[in-house]
Amino acid sequence: MASAYLVACWNCLGEFDALGAVWCSDDLENPTKLCPFCLHCFCDSSAAYKQQFWRHAPPPLVEELQNSALRSRGVNRPTDTKGGGEATAIYWRQCNPDSVLDYLLALGARKRASDVSLEPQPEHVAVRYRIDGFAFRVDPVPKSFEASLERALFAMFGLDPARRGRPQTGRTTARLGEDDFDLVIQTVPGTQGVGATIRLVNRATFIKDFATLGLELEDRVGLVEEIRSGLGLILVTSPACNGAGTTAYSIMSFLAQGQHDVLSIEAPVQWTMDGVRQIEVETGPQGTEIEETLRARVALRPDVLMLSAVPDYGTAVVAAHLASSLLVVGQATAASAARGLVALRELGVPPQLLASSLGLVLGQRLVRTICRICQAPAEPPSAQTLAAHGIDRDEGLALSFFRGKGCPSCNTIGYRGRRAVFEALPASPAVRSALEHGRTAKEIEEAAIDSGTITIRERALGLVRTGVTTFDEFARLRL
Repeated sequence: MASAYLVACWNCLGEFDALGAVWCSDDLENPTKLCPFCLHCFCDSSAAYKQQFWRHAPPPLVEELQNSALRSRGVNRPTDTKGGGEATAIYWRQCNPDSVLDYLLALGARKRASDVSLEPQPEHVAVRYRIDGFAFRVDPVPKSFEASLERALFAMFGLDPARRGRPQTGRTTARLGEDDFDLVIQTVPGTQGVGATIRLVNRATFIKDFATLGLELEDRVGLVEEIRSGLGLILVTSPACNGAGTTAYSIMSFLAQGQHDVLSIEAPVQWTMDGVRQIEVETGPQGTEIEETLRARVALRPDVLMLSAVPDYGTAVVAAHLASSLLVVGQATAASAARGLVALRELGVPPQLLASSLGLVLGQRLVRTICRICQAPAEPPSAQTLAAHGIDRDEGLALSFFRGKGCPSCNTIGYRGRRAVFEALPASPAVRSALEHGRTAKEIEEAAIDSGTITIRERALGLVRTGVTTFDEFARLRL
């Protein structure tokens, strides 16, 4: 017998046990459940949400629904919760102002949010959770709670109230639910008040081994071989917010466990790690001061140097020179591994120096994965749509297509979670030659493919074929 039926509220995204939740019924023929977080029932939810809720409901809940006594008595929702505004009002009237921040963070953790954004508005404080790369708005915080919420933010993160008119960064740790989190805040003053974005880093899941990251076997072997060589440049590239930082920290963890002397220069430090000398670099009017810090610390002679960014010519040239005698792991924002190399070259790094110091470039993207509970076959796209994405008829016939129909587990979205898709571009003779001769990113990528590289595009198509992700997600990445 089912002991719990966890569903996501259609309104606030809060996850609750529908078996134990209170019944609510405006329509006596169609009772629904009341969310304990926002006090909304799902009477006003979409037909698709209701259909999916009951499709996956366990037998005890269905039997309870069919109970004639329940239908006859009609368990009405509280009079104060009629309508969205009143539903929110009763919750906030019962809420301790000092606990609002704890509630918002705990709910964000339950929903696997990577960020919690607080945006003061004329009548309320808007709240958004970023889940699997997409922002979702939840019930706002009343304006009367704004001052208490701001005080709690400044106290939790040790921010300076006297500097509330300027952006500030802070960090702390907290236990949310069953897990410990690192929390990093960035405040942004605005005309309506101080806005903030809080990043939630789950300490139990942030650091991953190379297989869990999503690296295929041949790419893992290539990466470990480069690490064991003890010198050369390993570049981790991705567009913004596509997981390059997680990959870099996972490489750092691998190195620290191997008893390497690791020096990491970061702007800012997102994760503190035992066994690594981490230096946080301030961001000033002229940008980060990574080059200055790098030159000052090079005398420490670490085994491995890690850079959270390679933002300018000076940093790139120093890193390339150091890569001839030690292992350098850097991050760059680029749409592909080949474009990451071209970006370094365009900073002014001499092509011969870059080619000689290069060890490996990892390119990556994050794709949303189909919810396993509601996964189902999907209609194939038209031949014209496939052709627009560079897929010919024969390749299209070899593909299988799936989608998530939407269910309470995934909040009717059809996706739950993300995974990384990688390409590993080695420093083969063909790639070094293309770099030295100033070839384009496309030409460098073609040289890498001739050397055995499997591109992100091919790997993503493989995930479509095996039902891990959808063709729509592949198309969204514009590979």
